[in-house]
Amino acid sequence: MERIIGYIASILVVLLVIPVHEFAHAYVAVKSGDPTPKLAGRYTINPIKHFDLVGLLMMIVVHFGWAKPVPVNPYNFKNLRRDYFLVSIAGITVNLIMAFIFALLLVVFCNISYAGLGLGVYSNVTAKTLYLSFASVATYLNQMGRLTSLSYVLLLLLYYVLLYGVFININLFAFNLIPVFPLDGFRILECILPQNKPSKVLEFLRKYGYYVLLALLIWSAVCSYLVDYIPLLKYTDILGIALSFVDNLFFGLFTGFWGLFF
Repeated sequence: MERIIGYIASILVVLLVIPVHEFAHAYVAVKSGDPTPKLAGRYTINPIKHFDLVGLLMMIVVHFGWAKPVPVNPYNFKNLRRDYFLVSIAGITVNLIMAFIFALLLVVFCNISYAGLGLGVYSNVTAKTLYLSFASVATYLNQMGRLTSLSYVLLLLLYYVLLYGVFININLFAFNLIPVFPLDGFRILECILPQNKPSKVLEFLRKYGYYVLLALLIWSAVCSYLVDYIPLLKYTDILGIALSFVDNLFFGLFTGFWGLFF
């Protein structure tokens, strides 16, 4: 039951954060003078307009993936280099802001729920443990008969929506910084590198980036499913290790910050 609720929650979060991420790109591009996103039907938060099938499946399975890149024509920008950079970072900036807001909601939800269930918050329990252990606590209380089945399902669904709201946004922020096509990191790299001469690095990343990306994702998924049988695989999951570090860093920072006030 808990696993099913978790999957439902992850889908709900993906349906929210992916369109907002892509709309951020479209919004900044239009405001910078480029009507291309509007003409392409991408100036919207309608999820259907933004989803890439493979990227969506990866997002649901391993909690990081991608959407169809928003088409832009940089030559319509008022200031090509500046505006192209702003469009490139718009999506990941919004993801970081949303992760910060979801962290606030998660902290408030957990604190209210623990208090409502008659459970104290102990000073020797870290914030991360406190917020990540809620599902186990709720499951235990349900098994003991202190929570009705309906209350248990609703509490767990809301908890996972908020928890995944933090982690999926952080993952999107970190994942999209990878400098390979078609991710935002590639566009950012285009803005940073000198424009007066062709770059073999950019050409390689543009031509083969999609395949590099798929290889990293597939290998990360393989490692996550087989690590219980082959423990050494966890040391070969480069993408998983990097994203796990970023997840822990920002989750700790955000929940720790809001925990100072609640």
